[in-house]
Amino acid sequence: MSTGLTTQTLNICCITKWFDRDDPTGNGDYELLANLLNEYPGEICQNPITIEAQTISGQSASQTGNVFQVYNPKRGFACEWCSKCRTPWFDRDNPSGQGDYETLSLALITYPLQVCAQPIAIEVATISGTPVLPAGNNFQIYDPTQGFACMNALQNGGCQDYKVRFTCPMSLCQPTCVTRWFDSDNPNTNGGDSERLTVLLRMYPGEICPNPIGIEAQTISGQPASQTGNVFQEYNPTTGISCINANQGGVVCADYKVHFTCPEEWCSTCRTSWLDRDDPDNPGVREIWTEFQTSYVCPSRVSYLPIAIEVTTVSGSPALLTGNLFQVFDPLLGFECVNNQQGGGVCQDYKVIAVYRFASFCLTLKCCLTWRDLLTIMILLTPTSAFFQDANKLLLNERSNWVHLKEFARKNAANALSVANMLMGMASILCSLNGHHHVACWLVLIGYLLDLADGAVARQLNACSALGAKLDDFADFTTFGIATSLILRTTSLLDNILCMLYVLSVYTRLCFFSSGIPFMYRGLPCIYSSAILVCVSLLTGGNMAVLRILAVAMILFMVSQNFYPHDRVLESQAWKKVVYIGGIAMVFCSSFPPACVYYLLWSISYILFPTTLWSSKV
Repeated sequence: MSTGLTTQTLNICCITKWFDRDDPTGNGDYELLANLLNEYPGEICQNPITIEAQTISGQSASQTGNVFQVYNPKRGFACEWCSKCRTPWFDRDNPSGQGDYETLSLALITYPLQVCAQPIAIEVATISGTPVLPAGNNFQIYDPTQGFACMNALQNGGCQDYKVRFTCPMSLCQPTCVTRWFDSDNPNTNGGDSERLTVLLRMYPGEICPNPIGIEAQTISGQPASQTGNVFQEYNPTTGISCINANQGGVVCADYKVHFTCPEEWCSTCRTSWLDRDDPDNPGVREIWTEFQTSYVCPSRVSYLPIAIEVTTVSGSPALLTGNLFQVFDPLLGFECVNNQQGGGVCQDYKVIAVYRFASFCLTLKCCLTWRDLLTIMILLTPTSAFFQDANKLLLNERSNWVHLKEFARKNAANALSVANMLMGMASILCSLNGHHHVACWLVLIGYLLDLADGAVARQLNACSALGAKLDDFADFTTFGIATSLILRTTSLLDNILCMLYVLSVYTRLCFFSSGIPFMYRGLPCIYSSAILVCVSLLTGGNMAVLRILAVAMILFMVSQNFYPHDRVLESQAWKKVVYIGGIAMVFCSSFPPACVYYLLWSISYILFPTTLWSSKV
């Protein structure tokens, strides 16, 4: 299938040719990168890592005695884009509306077979072909892993119309590390056909890399997905494919199969350490893979079958030179030598090495094999081997449990923060219903801090999940919806209606916050509207006239179509982390009335200066 990807050959050192566009007449000799990119498009990378200058006769610039105003690779050229696997130019957006967004996530959806999930470089140009550099321009995003985004609000006169192309690993253009085809679903169940990466990783452990760089889908009869006319909700290597019957205009999705392109290093073969589980006592030596599953700490990983085995005696002699007859000598089954088949002799004591297709598999298998080796050594050196075998088995199980416990903690640390946020909201609700207004407001502000932390922790620990997203939404709805609305509660019918409208606006905001633009929200995040309401309530002693006006304003902000940046306070500039630490300190000063002014100014600054102060640019 043609994908539009192209490859070009370049010197392995990745050094450009010499360029001479100026001479020293006039003010001097200027060989600036911006000018050279315009005059020699495609011949120089946009992010050089070194530069060298010579006179046209070949003398090094350092030997001329000249003083240089500019001599650095960013202005000035060895390059890092030595992979010449380039995508076509993409221009899926224009600057009408909010700006021009040529992001990687949108390109993966629009051009699924023509771009990789993890590019190593990006080039940006106007549609007329003029190269565009990040230096000197105020672009929101300019990064190969995110793409490109230009916001009209950040530009004098608005954005131009841009196009982008990506440089991908060579394995995308010349794939050799490609999995077999997988078909886990059919269009007659669950309303369509979804071949999701997370599901396939669970169903076929060890057969798919966790970070594919490419994906291809075909019908089970072999027709490319692009020729079926089906509309795909998802089609990218990081999530898989999803075809929903309801989106097909009266027809149903075809039945699809997928295979993935993985990084080359994942496909390299690997060899385990030597395995010696059995000895030649009656009836013989059995090194069978299914029996390893009950002997090793990580049996689920041992169950993935090797592509070859090597067998020697424990002293190192190749098995085929021993004269023994083997009942089983197969990489798919293992190795077995039976004593009564040896013509009066017995089998020697053998050890085996397993060769696996995927290098990454050996990395995951290494821990359990290393511990098994230690256990084997202790058994050989100890006369009371049965006792030590039991003791070491217990020790290994405890270690395995500890590993599982740490993994559980990693996956659920962010979820614990979301649950803590929810508990703060529930406690605030109880305090409001029992008349403890001051405590109720401060519990909401503690939830504010927890909500800012849970996303940062999830991303830092690589533990983002659908469960975590749902817990976060439930917590936000409890704390910043229901708990916050109760500060508006009085005996008045109109005030109670306002309470319900506020809760509904938070619900709407949580359901429809996605803008389709990386790092941007649609509508004011509810944590800031909540913080403003509770802070004003604390400062005014619950003045309902002020709170009613403010609540209406916050509702309008939340349901508006305005864009607000994802602040990522704990993953951004150092001063934002200081602001967060200050928020923690203010909790301990909650008995001092002006302490909540800190949160009020923090939240108002997000509304007044969302992009200038709080944008999480990459």
